[in-house]
Amino acid sequence: MPPESEIVALCRSHLEGLPGIRKATIRTPIRFTDFPSADLSLIVETDVGQFAYFGAVKRRLTPAKLDHWLLLTLARVQRQADERKPILFADYVSPANAQRLREADVDYVDAAGNLLIHRPPKLHLLKSGARPRTLPESRPARLFMPSGLQVLFVLLVEPAAAEMPYRELAVQSGVALGSIAVIMNELKGKGYLTRRRAGSRLVRRRELLERWVSGYSEQLRPKLLLGVFVAREKDAGANWQHLRDVLREREIESAVTGGLAAYELTHHYRGEDLIAFVSDWPKGVLEQLRWLPSPTGPITLLRQFCPAVRWSMGGEQQVAHPLLVYAELLHSGRERERETARMIYERYVERIAADDAD
Repeated sequence: MPPESEIVALCRSHLEGLPGIRKATIRTPIRFTDFPSADLSLIVETDVGQFAYFGAVKRRLTPAKLDHWLLLTLARVQRQADERKPILFADYVSPANAQRLREADVDYVDAAGNLLIHRPPKLHLLKSGARPRTLPESRPARLFMPSGLQVLFVLLVEPAAAEMPYRELAVQSGVALGSIAVIMNELKGKGYLTRRRAGSRLVRRRELLERWVSGYSEQLRPKLLLGVFVAREKDAGANWQHLRDVLREREIESAVTGGLAAYELTHHYRGEDLIAFVSDWPKGVLEQLRWLPSPTGPITLLRQFCPAVRWSMGGEQQVAHPLLVYAELLHSGRERERETARMIYERYVERIAADDAD
């Protein structure tokens, strides 16, 4: 039984073991045209009536993965006049993620037995405190490790990347040539890369985008981290200008991400942190900047892993690609950043998820 099927079976068992629940009917796989992020439909028959859901199944539910799914789901719920309510099935829902789901008014069930079924005024069921169960893990795929995520980023944002020779794709992604064939074969084997008359094509992009956003926070970003710093100057914009001036003298490329980049893209929210990608970080730069290492500083520098990290807006402003800005905002986990991430998704990222994006 695939891990996701076991999650669904356990969640159904926990539901049907609740007092007042007569039957839980699950249909999967299923696709809703109005809710493309849904994996299943659920009908819960209770002593007080029947309740309909559309749901998703998530393994290893990170905060970034949850926020990305909520962003897609809640935006559509608000536009639909529908009695169905979203529900999340997961291997485990941590207390922090459970709180986030309650705030969003989304029901959930996990394989450990934690759950929320909230259908006011008729039904409210809550169970918490169960520890995560050990479920069989799928074999780790190179595709969703740091090198694979770098290649996947280029495939998602560059329309012609699926047709690139492997040597060129290695240069464009910053990944060793020997790893490219392994990653591309995984994409083909999992059905994400298909060969058609017009050439190779990346498909199931919405699913890949979700995996990439979660992988950025969990796998890729820690590998890119160069350091966290504090400066005498408190203004993030002034520190960004100072960094650009110093790096320009050394012919080092840079691109701002996070809140400052989001402001350039939306003119909505700037934040107080400076987060930027740099193409090199030689000795002496830190002394020239007069910044100090700090585990909680407001300045974070990341390695620019490939040319596509930098996104052209015209003019002199150096901004990271909107997909990176979006992922960074979700990584922060703060409400204002999530609000801005929704705007960036709708304006810039949603088109990347479409299977006709290229």
